[in-house]
Amino acid sequence: MTTTTKAALADELGISRARVSQYVRNGLPVRSDGKLNRDEALNWLNRYGRGLNTGADRGVNRAARLAKPEPARPKPAEPAPQLAEEWADEVVEITALAELVGNAGAMAAKVAIEAGATMQVAAILDVAVCIHLWHLADRLIGLPEGPGVSPFEAMVDRRIVHPDWAALADEAGEVVDHDTWDAAIDALPSLQPKPSGDPASC
Repeated sequence: MTTTTKAALADELGISRARVSQYVRNGLPVRSDGKLNRDEALNWLNRYGRGLNTGADRGVNRAARLAKPEPARPKPAEPAPQLAEEWADEVVEITALAELVGNAGAMAAKVAIEAGATMQVAAILDVAVCIHLWHLADRLIGLPEGPGVSPFEAMVDRRIVHPDWAALADEAGEVVDHDTWDAAIDALPSLQPKPSGDPASC
């Protein structure tokens, strides 16, 4: 049995860490030590992940989080074709919602440091704000609760902005420590898997 971390699975699939955290909240099995059984995780994603483009959406990886942020790439003018067909009348609103969710975490992290919070708090807010808004957006556009991957998730994942952690660490007078921050994020009660039947909450 091969174990992996959420960050390593995100790297392998070429998706954001927040997207993996969202899958965990929706039922992706996690071991008691917080790690994932890689084969079990891939089987879960194959079962519920219709439309998951592994590596095609964006090249998010752990090393990139430590490097300077890449220059902003132009955003696609149109959402994924299947989404446009499904919500033809609401394409503009849904695209704007995906932009908001994708940018909110990084904004929260920056404001946290400006307000004097620690880097760990900023890192927690980066992921938690994104995940909570993502779930709220899912409910607003009528996506069903529970396991699964939607075209909207791919839209958000392509738009996730990662904070310039090195610059924020300089501003805060701290060091970049993703391992410690990831452990704190993983322990956050509101990001734990939801018991089935529980209503989504912030």
